Amino acid sequence: MKKLLSNLNFQVLAGILLGIVVGLTFKSFGPAAKVISDLFIKLITLLIPFIIFFTIVLGIAGMNDMKKVGRVGGKALLYFEIMSTLALLIGVIVGNLPVTKRRPRICIGLILSSILSQPMSSTRF
Repeated sequence: MKKLLSNLNFQVLAGILLGIVVGLTFKSFGPAAKVISDLFIKLITLLIPFIIFFTIVLGIAGMNDMKKVGRVGGKALLYFEIMSTLALLIGVIVGNLPVTKRRPRICIGLILSSILSQPMSSTRF
């Protein structure tokens, strides 16, 4: 039982189920929970660049051989270039597919005008 409770997957699923139960039971808790969740998202957004930076710095500092650092950096750059090119190719192919009933033609001007006609707020951007 102790091993199950310390399992991260179990903890995440238990938290999701607990959130569903609280949401269905205490409906008036929703606005307060939104404030808490917005603050949590802002905190995570604030911390992510530092976590990425220190992960990279500590990873490079942990390597003793500078050739290995260059090799890993080269592989990372090559991987980035290949994946970016693949994503662009997929976008060009999907964008040039013939229009069918399943994929109707999208009018970008109509979408932009409907978005811009609505007032901006902190919850919709």
